[in-house]
Amino acid sequence: MPLILAHRYPYIHITGIEIQENLAALAARNVGENQMEDRIGILELDMKDRLELGVSLSKVELNDKAEGIFADLLQEGVDEISKRIISVEMMKIHFRRKDYANARKEMNNVLSMSPTFEEKEQALLMKQEILFIEKDLAEMQKYFLEQTPEFDTPRLRYSILYKLGILYFVNGETDESITYFKRLFAEFGMGLKDDQILFDYLKSATISLADLYYQQKQYEKALKLYENYLFHFDRKGE
Repeated sequence: MPLILAHRYPYIHITGIEIQENLAALAARNVGENQMEDRIGILELDMKDRLELGVSLSKVELNDKAEGIFADLLQEGVDEISKRIISVEMMKIHFRRKDYANARKEMNNVLSMSPTFEEKEQALLMKQEILFIEKDLAEMQKYFLEQTPEFDTPRLRYSILYKLGILYFVNGETDESITYFKRLFAEFGMGLKDDQILFDYLKSATISLADLYYQQKQYEKALKLYENYLFHFDRKGE
């Protein structure tokens, strides 16, 4: 590909990237044979560079390319930290593919590998999200009761209260749904607006609770929440 581009665009300098030593050597030899050394450079990535490339590809959702890099690295053998980083990204890749069984598998791998604070939070949020998508109210409630105080972060707490409120709402259990939405507002109010995901949850929780109060003919409470929604979330042009 670098040779084709060099012939097509004669005024540019090109850097080709290879992740395998033999292919990098072959590419460099082809460049030399075509006397293009002044215009084409071949860069061979080491394991660290390839891991970073895989993570970057995963972040922009080039899932197949990222997975290919991760598979090669695991086959060649990497350290425990790299394995954990790969599991975190593969967890996300499987989730994006809606392959929840393998997402769970990677999630459990992450949690068993002494994850960092951020990695553990990501894995537990993934667990919540899968249970929510599957509408598994019983398991979601069990997860909520088993949350440990030492890892009950604001983001995890906010997310689980919201998801339980929505699941009970969908399930037609109005009183339970109101209970969880009220707990969410009591604990967080209109806070955490700097987190876009939680801010979206807050918008949804506000309108859902207002609708629930309206259904119960608690019109004053419903009106107050509708007004809050308009004030905080629907002020166009600001």
